[in-house]
Amino acid sequence: MCSAFVALALWLPRYLIGVYGFDVKTAGMLAAAYSIPASIFRIYGGHLSDRVGARTVMYWTFLVSVAVTFFLSYPSTSYVVDGVRGPISFRLATGPITFVVAIFVLGFFMSLGKAAVYKHIPVYYPKDVGAVGGLVGLMGGLGGFILPITFGVLNDLTGVWTSCFMLLFVIVTASLIWMHLAIRHMERQAVGETLDALPQLPEMQPIHGEREVRALAPKLITDWKPEDPEFWEAQGKKIANRNLWLSIPALFLSFAVWMVWSVVVAKLPQIGFAYSTDQLFWLAALPGLSGATLRIFTASWCRSLADACGRL
Repeated sequence: MCSAFVALALWLPRYLIGVYGFDVKTAGMLAAAYSIPASIFRIYGGHLSDRVGARTVMYWTFLVSVAVTFFLSYPSTSYVVDGVRGPISFRLATGPITFVVAIFVLGFFMSLGKAAVYKHIPVYYPKDVGAVGGLVGLMGGLGGFILPITFGVLNDLTGVWTSCFMLLFVIVTASLIWMHLAIRHMERQAVGETLDALPQLPEMQPIHGEREVRALAPKLITDWKPEDPEFWEAQGKKIANRNLWLSIPALFLSFAVWMVWSVVVAKLPQIGFAYSTDQLFWLAALPGLSGATLRIFTASWCRSLADACGRL
């Protein structure tokens, strides 16, 4: 989800200019507005993951993403049909308003999915939250670097602008099928009526025994019940506020840099830089590469900082 979100954010200015003839200012503003879900709606995605379960949110994300990417994959097409009174011609195409609405719907559900992914990390990897979180960010950043280049390659090979959404449709569909098969395999391990009584992610419950929880404290958040008013007032509000104050400015600045850079790169040939189209794609993708690889060095530092914050 993260890599697809970053890739689309970088690719949108080029797509809007090439397909709909938008000027660079309008395309840049729309691409920047598309990044809003990365900071705002991601909070709501975390809240939903706590309330209804990260697995449910992931299903919502994948199902809506499959539908929207399939809709956006269809290229503008002109038809001629033999009618009763002669040939009938018509054209199917996604207009700019419809496209913008669809892309914002896609961005909203992608932001929910990004939060749900991180909800899984402390459940599956309670001892390595920082390292695994950094690895997830690394994969997302690398995807944001590779996918825009792949979009450009597909454009050259197919000559179809919507080929980028065709690729995203294949990736999202494969991810949905893989996740569902994994869940079904887990559920088959459960026995009889106990399945309905199992908590979320029951296959991971043996990891969280009381002895291990005591050994890991206070480094881990072992009890998180934001819907409980007493817990929220005692601990939850402090943890949530600390997370928001740290994450929102960082996400805002990172996506602002990515958006501005993608718009600047699109205009470089007009101010005298003789870059080829391939070189421009590489330049636009560089922020995603740096954002991904730098996570390798900051993952352990972030975990140490989180441990220190947990003791405050």
